[in-house]
Amino acid sequence: MDPQTQAYVIAGVWTFAALTMAWTWIPALCAALGMTRHRLIAPRGTTSPESLQPKPNDLGYAAWFAQLQALDFEPIGSGEVRIDFLGPRWQIRSGLRFFRHRSQPILAMVQQLPAPFSVWRVVHLATVLVDGTLVLTGNSNEDRFQESEYFWHQTLKSEELTEILAAHATLLGEAANAGNKADSDRSLEAVLVAMDRGLTPLVQRAAAKAGRMHLFLNAMVHLAVSTPIIGIFSEKHWGLALSNAVMAVLLLMSDWMRRKAAAAQLQEIVRFREATRRNEPSDGTPIERNPMTE
Repeated sequence: MDPQTQAYVIAGVWTFAALTMAWTWIPALCAALGMTRHRLIAPRGTTSPESLQPKPNDLGYAAWFAQLQALDFEPIGSGEVRIDFLGPRWQIRSGLRFFRHRSQPILAMVQQLPAPFSVWRVVHLATVLVDGTLVLTGNSNEDRFQESEYFWHQTLKSEELTEILAAHATLLGEAANAGNKADSDRSLEAVLVAMDRGLTPLVQRAAAKAGRMHLFLNAMVHLAVSTPIIGIFSEKHWGLALSNAVMAVLLLMSDWMRRKAAAAQLQEIVRFREATRRNEPSDGTPIERNPMTE
């Protein structure tokens, strides 16, 4: 290969490597700089309650729907969460379905995890107080309470809506005793505005941390690959471009495979729990309850 052709090939390989790295590095950099945008999209027009009934492909939703109905919540609409620049992701979208309590000032939101998980895994109970404070209670992997200006955020490690509702009612009771009762405006729009205001700083901090970590780890990997080649040959050697291009592809593929494996594991857990609640799996044979997955 003559020197000019070799230069063109090396330039092409470097271009491919740069574009592959940029696919995750650009959103990660935007997240690290605090450019993450969090939006809650409300339903437009009227939504038929029948459209919010559980469907066969709504993995994990039927259990939440049944619990909400049993606790006197009525479906009012659907929407979605959009987050731009969440760590190395350009944008993620996840579904939302809204329910309103018939007698109490509480709005419930069931959230679907973004692809590839696609499981209705998260539930939030929200109430706006007269001073504009948002009281938000939901389920998570750990019990936690965070308080900031006009925002109380509580999470419980629970799949039982009665426990989550009781914890939410306790917070509302504490606020009422301090003279800060629930706002009379029970509209969905008022709650979503308060949620955007309260959740955006939390999402931005988490995204910035994920973005910085992604940039640091990827930079260290590429540096580890590049240093021996530069030391043995030179920075103009074709192996430097090729090794960085291959590593960029491998990092993308490993991230995709890791998320797919985690999604498959979570979906299997949710299917087992749904079958356990019905006391029979999808094939109709009885199963033995497993306390480790309850």
